[in-house]
Amino acid sequence: MSRLLVNLVTVLSLLAGVAMVTLWVESSTAMRTYAFHCGGGNGCIGCDAGGVAVAFRREAHPATGTASSVYWDWAAATRDVGPLASLGFTSGTVNAGRQIPILSGVAVLGRLFQTPAPAAYVRVPWWSLLLAAAVAPTSRLIAAARQRRRTRRGRCPSCGYDLRATPERCPECGAARGFTALCCSPSTSPPTGPAQNLRGPVPGLTSHTPDARFRPIDAGGAAG
Repeated sequence: MSRLLVNLVTVLSLLAGVAMVTLWVESSTAMRTYAFHCGGGNGCIGCDAGGVAVAFRREAHPATGTASSVYWDWAAATRDVGPLASLGFTSGTVNAGRQIPILSGVAVLGRLFQTPAPAAYVRVPWWSLLLAAAVAPTSRLIAAARQRRRTRRGRCPSCGYDLRATPERCPECGAARGFTALCCSPSTSPPTGPAQNLRGPVPGLTSHTPDARFRPIDAGGAAG
């Protein structure tokens, strides 16, 4: 169950990383906004070349309408200078106002028919999101490489215990290890000795009984 969960998290992290890279490329030229309505307030997610900003404003008396009817003036957003501003982590306020139908769409004069109110937002850079998405896949690759290295050295892939004396099962953690995996390891010499020392019959090999007529020659060179 734990292995299945790790694989699921790894796949989701990879998909999230691909989606973030795609969105980063698409928003590099112009900011993309996605408004949403949650509970008693309205929010907006803004993506540009610098990162992803999330803003939210709670309304005391929620008005009817959809989230798209709220105007978010990201161009005039203010930014607070914080200790992490040099790394791309910023916060501030952005004006959000509900548009009045027809009148709000008039050029220049349309702003006079909007009722803006400040909303707090936070922004995180793209590199931090990609770094978070790469944690699970990177950890999985490191674990796989470590297990492969331990297997080549004849050690338990789980805990690293030396399995040369106990190739069947690790006495330290109890993990089972097959005989074939140990023998086929590049750093482990193949088994030597008579064919009967191997486990099970070996195809192509037949056992021969020594003929009684042939006896070993003694040190003097005469047959016994």
